[in-house]
Amino acid sequence: MTNLREIFLIIASLAIACGEARSRSLRKRSRKQSDSPHHNHHTVYRAKTAVAASQPATPPSMQDTYEPTMISWPVDVLFVVDRSSTLDVGMAGTKCLLHNLTQYIDVEYRTKARIAMMNLDEPERVAFSFRRYFEKYRYLRAYQILDHEHGVENNVGETLSYVRKTVLTTAVGIGARLNVPKVVVVVLGSTSNDLVSEEAAKLLAEPYRVTVAVGYGRALQKELYEIAGDSSGVVFADSPGNICATWTKVHRVITKKLSDLSKIPIHPATGFSVGFVHENAVEIRWDKPNDLVRTYDLNYRPTRIGPDEPTLTTKVNIATPGRDNMATLVNLETIEYDVQIQGVGINQTSAPVSLSFDMACAGIKVDIIVLVDTSVLTDASFESLRHGFLRPFIHGFLIDWDKSRVGVMFYSDEARYVAPLSTYTKREDLFDRLNHIGYENGARNTGAALHHAYFYGFEFARLDVLKILVAITTGDSDDDVQQISKKIVGDKTVAFHVRVGEHASARENKVIASHPTNNYTINRDTIDDLKLLQFDLLKRVCNEVFGHYKTDSAPLTPPSYVQLHDVRNTSLEIIWEHTNTQLVTSFKIYESTTNRYFEVGSTRRELLLPDLLPGHEYNVSVWTIGHAQDSDKVYASAITDILSPFGVAAKQISPEEMRITWYSPSEAVYQFNVIMLLRDSTHIVEELFTSSTTVYTNAILPSSEYEILVRAEYVDDVLSEPALAYCETELPAPINFRVDSVGETEMSVSWKNLNFKQHEGNDILRYLVSVYDQVHDILVAQEQNNATVSYYSNDIVKCVVPNLTPGRTYRVELTALFRNKESEVRSLELTTKRIHAHIDLGLLIEISPTLRNEEVDQAREFLCSLVGSFEFNNNKNEVRVSAVQLTYIPKQILSWKDSTSLDYIVNKLNGLFPRRGASVFSPETFNRTIMNMFREARTGIPRILVILNTNQHYSNLMPEAEDEYARHGITTIVVQMSSISKSPYALQSMMHRYEVDSFNRLLHLTQHIVTDAIRAEQFPLERIQKERNLTPLALTVYQGNLGKLHKQGVLEWWSPNIWPDYYIIRVFNSKELWNEKITKRRRTQNRFTIPHPLTPDTDYRVEMETFARDGAHAKTWLNFRTTSNDWMKEIYDPFPAPSKSTITKKLQRDAPIENRGSTAKSHKKVRSSKLLAAISKRAQSCLMAGSNVVFAVDSSNSTRATDMNTVKSLIKKLTTSLKIEQIEKAAANKYRQAYRRHMHKLLPQIATYGVGLSVLQFAESPQLVIPMNSRLTRKRINQSVNRMTPTGGRANVGKALDFIRMEVLKINETTRLPTRDIVILIVTGTSADDVAPCADRMKKDGTLLFTIGLNEATREWTKSVASKPPSIFYYHLDMIQSIGKMRGRIRRCICVASQRGKGKIVRGKQTDECTGCISRLTKFRGPPGQKGSRGTPETIGIAGLKGERGPPGLPGPPGPAGPPCYQCQPEQIKEVIPRNAPERRRTTRSPNDDEQIVVVGPRGPKGTRGDAGERGSDGDRGHSGPQGPPGPKGDAAGGNTEEIENVARRICREIIEEKIISGQEQQQQEKVENVEACKGDCPNHEGSKRKKTSP
Repeated sequence: MTNLREIFLIIASLAIACGEARSRSLRKRSRKQSDSPHHNHHTVYRAKTAVAASQPATPPSMQDTYEPTMISWPVDVLFVVDRSSTLDVGMAGTKCLLHNLTQYIDVEYRTKARIAMMNLDEPERVAFSFRRYFEKYRYLRAYQILDHEHGVENNVGETLSYVRKTVLTTAVGIGARLNVPKVVVVVLGSTSNDLVSEEAAKLLAEPYRVTVAVGYGRALQKELYEIAGDSSGVVFADSPGNICATWTKVHRVITKKLSDLSKIPIHPATGFSVGFVHENAVEIRWDKPNDLVRTYDLNYRPTRIGPDEPTLTTKVNIATPGRDNMATLVNLETIEYDVQIQGVGINQTSAPVSLSFDMACAGIKVDIIVLVDTSVLTDASFESLRHGFLRPFIHGFLIDWDKSRVGVMFYSDEARYVAPLSTYTKREDLFDRLNHIGYENGARNTGAALHHAYFYGFEFARLDVLKILVAITTGDSDDDVQQISKKIVGDKTVAFHVRVGEHASARENKVIASHPTNNYTINRDTIDDLKLLQFDLLKRVCNEVFGHYKTDSAPLTPPSYVQLHDVRNTSLEIIWEHTNTQLVTSFKIYESTTNRYFEVGSTRRELLLPDLLPGHEYNVSVWTIGHAQDSDKVYASAITDILSPFGVAAKQISPEEMRITWYSPSEAVYQFNVIMLLRDSTHIVEELFTSSTTVYTNAILPSSEYEILVRAEYVDDVLSEPALAYCETELPAPINFRVDSVGETEMSVSWKNLNFKQHEGNDILRYLVSVYDQVHDILVAQEQNNATVSYYSNDIVKCVVPNLTPGRTYRVELTALFRNKESEVRSLELTTKRIHAHIDLGLLIEISPTLRNEEVDQAREFLCSLVGSFEFNNNKNEVRVSAVQLTYIPKQILSWKDSTSLDYIVNKLNGLFPRRGASVFSPETFNRTIMNMFREARTGIPRILVILNTNQHYSNLMPEAEDEYARHGITTIVVQMSSISKSPYALQSMMHRYEVDSFNRLLHLTQHIVTDAIRAEQFPLERIQKERNLTPLALTVYQGNLGKLHKQGVLEWWSPNIWPDYYIIRVFNSKELWNEKITKRRRTQNRFTIPHPLTPDTDYRVEMETFARDGAHAKTWLNFRTTSNDWMKEIYDPFPAPSKSTITKKLQRDAPIENRGSTAKSHKKVRSSKLLAAISKRAQSCLMAGSNVVFAVDSSNSTRATDMNTVKSLIKKLTTSLKIEQIEKAAANKYRQAYRRHMHKLLPQIATYGVGLSVLQFAESPQLVIPMNSRLTRKRINQSVNRMTPTGGRANVGKALDFIRMEVLKINETTRLPTRDIVILIVTGTSADDVAPCADRMKKDGTLLFTIGLNEATREWTKSVASKPPSIFYYHLDMIQSIGKMRGRIRRCICVASQRGKGKIVRGKQTDECTGCISRLTKFRGPPGQKGSRGTPETIGIAGLKGERGPPGLPGPPGPAGPPCYQCQPEQIKEVIPRNAPERRRTTRSPNDDEQIVVVGPRGPKGTRGDAGERGSDGDRGHSGPQGPPGPKGDAAGGNTEEIENVARRICREIIEEKIISGQEQQQQEKVENVEACKGDCPNHEGSKRKKTSP
């Protein structure tokens, strides 16, 4: 096995050696390549792959279970490798070892690990230093350059020596750091050429060093143990192939040794010095530590400011260069501070070191001379003196001309003033001077030096400040010092004597140092010990300065307005004022009762004294201290309050229970008094006595605010002040909050009224309903309901919120309000319905580029909200939208064809962005843009133009005439952004204008604009009305045969109310196939055969457009498919009724009476009945016009095919005998006549309704055969009825009746008209569901229900379902074949049921018997019965049958002429009554007479012809007629011009004469029709022109 492994290693080594030459050639290039992480990653990956390929697989038994972890400590790692061994071919194993170890070292330049590498054959050269790389991938790439070197030898001892002396020290710029452990990993594959043990021992002796030896091949075990120190640090690979596999063991050794180092205790910091940065900041320095310290924690707080002053903390990271042994504390007050410094390592913490400093010393004024003896100094001691003492000492003062000044003098034989205090008034300049001075040795003439310091050193000292001399001597003086020292003392100069080393003369010290000499003498052994003197000497100097202030300066100004404020049970606050703070450093406070001192900085004016006893008197004194004598003390006193309970809290824990808790203030309290009262009325609810600190009470009621008073009761019945707490019990939230109904602009919500008791009388309970827009979360509506609190009622409260925007999502919140208390909010979400409108909505949008982004978003949201208010679908009668944005060239955003999807429209509008060019728009371009937009709009549909102007003003573009666009059928709505909001402007359905000053208000305009659009639909413009009257009605297309391969389409329609000048018919498939311009005679019904052949099973579209002489036109269309069988497609209602929304209802309520139609007044209803009767009479039909007739046929299993044929025959004959088609024609002619006389607005809508007919069959479910429509022809009725067939299944009669009630009658537009609804129910068996409830609901609505049973099974239940009396509405046949005999009776009863007015069957309750109508309705009479007994005179019998009409009588004599008609105005005439009609007698009222009957006399002679009227204005030019046939070919030489003109004149004269004759005939025909239809006096009628005759 071993031989195979060695063979494998040789093969792998040869494979790697093949690329060795190439790698060497690329080595220099790789060093010059850019440090791209991407490039390095691939290099490492190839190296790892090569190394892995060269390593044999480790057997499972040899695998180590050790899980390496990332080394994230601050550590410096040095790899020392052997390049001389030939066993590690290409050093692949060494590379792999280093690579794997580095992967688990967290490399970071400052705070974590650094790596360096050396080669054993280059003992004084570093391959790369600790500063070389900052990222891990760079180290991995550097390992790949490592390669075997031939002929080199290892010098392990020399290399370890260089590592100890140079690499791991901080003096050289290799990058090793202080206070971090050093790890040296030596990879050795051969013996060393020098001695290892000595240098290895020295390296191990260094503190915090870890050495690991990795051996393989010919490495000696002895050398490995010497390098590692013991066997625990040695890892040996059994073969060169296993070098890489040893990396986990190496990693474990490194981790274990680092963990042991981290457990070494950390020494406290030493060598502190304090330097003032400025008067409120200090810099603390200490000696750099040698331990494994990561950070130093500094905790500091004022010494005497009070127990509640917080402790502040700052951290010093030793990894920060230059700031690893210092900390700067800022924002300090001018008082004394205590500081604790503690070193923190990885696992250890040093003992804290405490020190204190006084910030008041930062601002002292003093002149100091440091006199130094340099007679015996060396270079080292001088550097120690300069950097260890002089710099820290000077750093302890703020050097400036008006603060402290420091001078430096050196002496030996002679004294030298190296840094005069009057010259260097800046600390930086003084430091720079210290860096450039030298020293001299010689005799020690201390006396001469003191003389020089006194006469020359303090020559320019300030007179008003203290002078201090610091004399540092290294031995006894060589001259006399007595005389000059006495002068120094006599001049009040403070002298400190610092004796370094041995001093034999005690007398000399007594004459140099100030008295008492023990306080001013400092002894140190060496110059190096002076660096520990700065902190102590600084405090002494500061104390001397403040002592000088207290004896030789005037007192400071005392504090003023000292008050004891906010005196409480256990604390009080001291406040004072002080204006002159120039020399003030702090304020001192003394409290005599507890004998406590406090001190605060000069900026403080208050202090809180805590931990006081209640009921005691406290005397407080406050005075000022600083750079002068202390001020006088100012006194104040106060007595603390008696302790009351504290922490009182009341909480409602259930609807019936409250918990009250508090804390006892003292152990002397023996009980507590608890009083609970109503806060508003102070009515006591409950009083309790307890010794505990918690009580429970159930005397609470909902929605009440309670005040709780808790007193502490002491001995001798002493009560404390009450401690207060307040608690508001919750107001129950309303329940069962739900939505009752949601409309387009309003909603109805309801909830259950609250039920609870009260302490006092009933108060008003209010409910607040707030509606918020869910998208923008803004309040849009708010309603408030007032109610009374109910104890037992379960009443339901309802609220209707109006004025909402259709199609918006809202959040409705309900809150109960009672006694200024709000309950929990109940909320729900809802979306208002969208409006089913029939309008064309055009948007003309101008978005200025000057708008802000939020304003553009608000404009988009407004447009989306506007279109979102309407319902969109593929129905051609629903709303359509077109949008154009105003720019240089108007940009179309939406076309009319894009209006089928609301999502698509919203996405388009959200894509709007500001465009330029609208400001240069001209009125002509603006008008042309609008006309182009509505060119493809539908006719007869209200056209709404919404203009949004964000910058351009509408007055610059709109025409001056406000009805300019209204003449084209366009209702204009202008939304103008303006600087000032104005009141909305409205001109009926023509013009609406809104001017607002904020984009936030746009969303609120949506509901108003929608209302304006619906108003235009409810009350359309005259142009829209004219287009509707010009639109063909009941357009139908059906099949006509034209061979086997093609079909022929036949069009049928009812003529419009306005006779069109001509028609244009077009047929489309995917494109236009055929069109033709035709003219039709003035007939009510029209028929036209499409000449273009139609292909079976193809979709087509036919359009019919009508044109009037004044340019008005209308268009309707029909989509149909030519199936293989017979087909027919019809359209009954091209202009549906206005939407039945809440907006429509409100407009109907608020509209004037004359705009509400014919149902506004009761006398108009009566008039409508007469008009309907006149229409039926003209049609010669007994069926009253204005009725709806519905046939419901049973097509279930009980109906056979022969039965269905009989029923179909019955329906066709009934509809024919009722003359429905004739009634429709008469109604159409009635409207047409009124329109020609401009009286159509006075004509009730019901008068022109005609008769509505609907046919349906039912079994399991109902199925419409003919929808409820008018304008039906007999042919179409018969064709539709013939399509009925039995469907089978059970007969659900109740379901069919509900369908008729809800889907046939109520959804039809006739629900707005006073129609008479008649339902004929034809059944052949029993019903599978319950019929009675459905029939009762239908009869309650006023519908008259006929039942016809066709067999014995229908006898009983149909009689209970039919209306009353049964003799009219109930029919039963034993045999279906006998239904023909009953047809006449059914027809007459239908006619009777359709009548209106007195004596006719009306809606509501009916009598059980038919008074005088049975005999008229019965065709066959039975034999006469016996003569009955004579009735009593008091009773009135049933009226007999009406006799036959007698012959006409002779004409009577003419009656007297009546008075003239004073009130007959042309606009009041509703009808034209024939002259000889008996209705000519009418009631009139003269101005002076009462109501009387006036009989009109015979027609008088014809009067003379009046003068000719003024000539009318020229009419519009007519449309061009079709091109005529080509004329005869003219002569070549040209004809005679005069002859041609004569022929043309003659032809034109003949044409004009024919037109005049035909026009006179037409007028005569119309006059005859008017006479037949007229029922009243008409001023323009000849019959009304009577000559006055005397009675």
